[in-house]
Amino acid sequence: MHLTDWGANMPLLLTEKQVRERYNIGSRATIYALAARGVLPSVRLGKRLVRFPAEELERWLAAQVTGGTKMQQG
Repeated sequence: MHLTDWGANMPLLLTEKQVRERYNIGSRATIYALAARGVLPSVRLGKRLVRFPAEELERWLAAQVTGGTKMQQG
C-alpha cells in the first residue's frame, strides 16, 4: 500500500467533542468513562490521545436501542 492510498482506507475517527455533538451524549467525563470501561468503542493513539471510530459508534448505538411497542392487529 502506498502512503497516498492510506488516507482513503483510514476509518473516520471522531474527537470526544465530535461524539458529544453528533450523538448528544452527556459530558466529556461521561464519554471518557464509558470508553475507559470498554462500553463505548474507542482507539488510543498515544498516551493521552483517544479517538472514537464512527462506524463502531454507529453499531454500538444501534445495539443500544430498546423498547418500543408491538402493534396488535384486530
